[in-house]
Amino acid sequence: GAVGGGAGALRLALADLHLKKGKYLAARLEYGKTIQLYPSSALIARAKMGLAGLLADNLKDYDRAIEAYRDIAASFPGSDEAWTAYSRLPALAEKQKKYELAVEIYEKIIELYPDKPEALNSYKAAARVLREDLKKFPEAVAVLNRLADKYKGESVKCIDALLLAAEIYRKDLKDAEGEVKMYDRIAAEYESDPQAPKALYAAGDVYSKAKDGEKAREYYQKILEKYPDNPLSKKAEGRVSSIISGKF
Repeated sequence: GAVGGGAGALRLALADLHLKKGKYLAARLEYGKTIQLYPSSALIARAKMGLAGLLADNLKDYDRAIEAYRDIAASFPGSDEAWTAYSRLPALAEKQKKYELAVEIYEKIIELYPDKPEALNSYKAAARVLREDLKKFPEAVAVLNRLADKYKGESVKCIDALLLAAEIYRKDLKDAEGEVKMYDRIAAEYESDPQAPKALYAAGDVYSKAKDGEKAREYYQKILEKYPDNPLSKKAEGRVSSIISGKF
């Protein structure tokens, strides 16, 4: 044990030295040998971290770096090393166009580190990759709705997410009903936020465009009733008049 530990520490120090001097292949070899020869030693996490960083940053061998960091995340759950691995993995996965893997890792961060600020970023990033890279629009919307569930008290974060979901319904899914659902959610859950009357107005506009005067009027009317002093109230009134006179 102790002898192995001493020899292992020496190998690790040698690997670090090679790395410092820019002898990357020699460093890789020493990290590899440390991992192979002293699998149960206290040095193993450091050796694996050294190797993963070397692969990612110096050798630019991103696929192997991904493997190395995934191994660290699985081998040392709850450790600082695992956290470092999780924080590095998504960017590497995206770089290699491994988008499914990137989403999987963002979801893992959400699950394992729910209280870190990175959890919020992981919801956003998962939605972005699902939408832009995988073209999985309903899945992207589902992630944004989950974000709004989790951070319910924080209106800005939630409203931003729900507006983005509305945009995905409008632009990518061409689903007017889905879009209105997002506006409904903003109006219902954040009544006192300035975005609430805007959401009602946007919903009214969706129905106006669809030539559904009755539904459109319902939404414009809500603004008049609930937010009479809001500047949008005047506009909504105009819309209601033109619907009544059949000019919308």
